[in-house]
Amino acid sequence: MSANTPDTPAGQGRGPLLARWIVAGPLVLVASILVMAGMTAWFPEGAAGINHLAFPILLFPAIWALLFFYALLDARPWRAGAVILALAVANGVPVVSAVQTMMQGAG
Repeated sequence: MSANTPDTPAGQGRGPLLARWIVAGPLVLVASILVMAGMTAWFPEGAAGINHLAFPILLFPAIWALLFFYALLDARPWRAGAVILALAVANGVPVVSAVQTMMQGAG
C-alpha cells in the first residue's frame, strides 16, 4: 500500500461503526419496546377486547428486526438514529400520557 491509500474504505472509520453500534443496539431496543407499548394506545381492541394487547406482543420481534436492519443498512447511521428516535418519541408520548392518567386516578 502506498502512503496515500487509506487502510479502510472511504467513510468506514471508527465513528460510523460506533454510531451503528449505538443506533442498532440500545436505541433500537428502546424504540421497539416503546412502539410495542404505544401500539396498545392506537391499535384497535377487537371483538374480545385483547387484540390491542396481544398483537403488539406478537409483533415485537418483527418490529425489532425491521428497525435493526434499517439501522444497519442505512448509509448514514445518525440519520437512521434520528428516524428511529422520532418513532420512539411518537410512540412514547401516548405511553407516558397513559401512565400519568393511571397514576392520577390511583392517587
